[in-house]
Amino acid sequence: MNSPEDLRVDPNSDVGRLATEVANRYKLRPDETDTVNRITISVKSFAQSQNALGPNDSIDTAKLRKLKCLDLACGNGNVSGVDPRISEIMGPLRRRMEPWLCRSLHQAGVDITGIDIYYPQYEGTKGKSEEWKFVQMNLTKPKDLQRHFRDKTFDAIVTTFFILNEVINPASKDPFLNAPEISMLMQQNPQRYYRTLRDLLSEMRRVLKNDGNAVINHEKVERPQLKTLEKAIR
Repeated sequence: MNSPEDLRVDPNSDVGRLATEVANRYKLRPDETDTVNRITISVKSFAQSQNALGPNDSIDTAKLRKLKCLDLACGNGNVSGVDPRISEIMGPLRRRMEPWLCRSLHQAGVDITGIDIYYPQYEGTKGKSEEWKFVQMNLTKPKDLQRHFRDKTFDAIVTTFFILNEVINPASKDPFLNAPEISMLMQQNPQRYYRTLRDLLSEMRRVLKNDGNAVINHEKVERPQLKTLEKAIR
C-alpha cells in the first residue's frame, strides 16, 4: 500500500494544480488544507494506477480522457441520515467526505459516475450544479448494481474508505478509515457484513472490463485479484 510519503505532491505540478483548482472552484477555506491534501493524494493514486502519472506528478490527460470510471461511495451528502451520532462525531470533518475525487476526475476529462447512499450536497457557490454522473444507491446491497450497469462497462473502479482497509492490507484496522454505513454493518451483523463484501467484490469484477482494475483505498487491484479477495473473505 502506498505510504503518505509516496503520495506527496508538488503544489505546482499537474496534480497539485488540479487539486487547487477544484478546491478553489468549490470555495474550500484556507484552513481546509487537509481536504486539499486528500484530493491531491486521491488524484495522484488514481492517475498512478492508470499509468497516467508522468515525471514530477505530471498527468497524461489524453490517457485519462479515454477512461470510463465508477466511484463507489463517492462521498456522503448527509452522513446524519445514516446515524445522527455519526454527524456529531464527524462535525467539521464532514466536508472531507464530499465527492472531491469525482469532481477532480471529471475536470481532468474522465467519464466518471459516482455512487453514494445520499445525493451529494454541494457546499460551494449557491445554485451550483454538479456535471458528473451520479447514481443514488445503498452499497450495502451490492446486487442492486445489476439494475444500473451492464457487464464489463468500466475501465476502472475506485473506492476509498468503503471497503475496510484490513481486506486489502491486514495491518490496517482503524475503524475511522471506513464509511459509517459499512462500519455499522460490521458491528451489528458480521455475517452479513462479510457476505456484503463478497457480493460487492463480485459486482466490481462483473462491471469491470477484462483489462480493467480497481483502486481500493489508493491500492491498485487487478480484476483477477478481486476474485482472490472475494474467496479469501470469511
